[in-house]
Amino acid sequence: MAEISSLKVALVTDSMVAKGGSDRNIDSLLKIFPKADIYTAIFNKEEYPEISNSVYTTFLQRSFYRKILKNNYNIFTPWAFEMLDLTHYDIIISISAGSSKGVVTTMEQLHFCLLLTPPRTYWDQERSFRTSRWRFLINMLTPFFGNYYRLWDYAVAQRIDYIISISEFIQKKVQHRYLRESKIIYPGILDFWFRETSSTPENVLPKGFQKNYFLVVSRLYDYKRIDWAIKACKEKNKKLVIVGEGPDRKYLEKIAKNEKNIVFLGSISDEELKVVYTNAKALIFPGIEDFGLVPVEAMACGCPVIGYNYGGVTETVINEKTGFLFSSFEELCNIVKDFKKKDFEKEKVKDRAKEFTEEKFIEEFQNFVQEKYEEFEKTKT
Repeated sequence: MAEISSLKVALVTDSMVAKGGSDRNIDSLLKIFPKADIYTAIFNKEEYPEISNSVYTTFLQRSFYRKILKNNYNIFTPWAFEMLDLTHYDIIISISAGSSKGVVTTMEQLHFCLLLTPPRTYWDQERSFRTSRWRFLINMLTPFFGNYYRLWDYAVAQRIDYIISISEFIQKKVQHRYLRESKIIYPGILDFWFRETSSTPENVLPKGFQKNYFLVVSRLYDYKRIDWAIKACKEKNKKLVIVGEGPDRKYLEKIAKNEKNIVFLGSISDEELKVVYTNAKALIFPGIEDFGLVPVEAMACGCPVIGYNYGGVTETVINEKTGFLFSSFEELCNIVKDFKKKDFEKEKVKDRAKEFTEEKFIEEFQNFVQEKYEEFEKTKT
């Protein structure tokens, strides 16, 4: 029986424009399938200098479409992914929060989907274009296109051979949205996050923000609810450090205007981020996430987490042991007001993060694919 590492494998992901959490999954999968080809709607090569694999894109990569559509190309991705020719691969693995799971496969292939989430915009009415100049038009058109997209999305989910959910939260969504069973395999973080850092906060953080600060690490989109963290820290006169970039930054800076206790660091290196995690009082995680690698990274550095009590974070953060879970803005304010890092044992916080390592993810994913491929081969003999 063939080892899956010797097979021709295609990894298909929604887009590769700027580094995000989904790219960590691609990095992990490339350790299982180092020779895999990558397919994506749009690829920004400059953002992925470490990728040496062949990367193939859709018609949306052409400058004509990118110039006209800019960031509003998702409406065309169902057609773009269905047009891809993947017939020469043994296994297709889609990493999908959007349309990439819609690739067309043959009866001689196996399609595994690492499902990050059913598309939130169309299934959960989640919006992430508060600062877009086209937001009014998009708001009007989304409900009409959403009806079509949900029908298409449900149909393509039935074509997938095996769905892998990244959390129990997503597994329940898969059952509810697609009426499909799925296997849970939690994503994991690198050993890097558990190692002590030799850098000091003076080398990373501005003066006055080197201790006793709360932390947000996130791409700055409206659905991440970073404004909750800003308003809570303003109300309780607490220091807040915000790491990350995104289209919501100017809006958030207006909320924090003239507030000396809040600083935006933008994008920083992982080594710098480790320093920021290590010295923070706690990470504030106010959004609803499918899994959430950031809280696990924070805990690996001994940093407790204050997370919203819904979504994937409830499966990683243990309330009152590795952080606090809150259910309202008022509750967040009260936690921020009275929070003491000394109430949490650093080693117990770190031990919780050890339940979610990349090593575990790779082992479980590889074993699952190998098992299902062997079953598939037996049906052909």
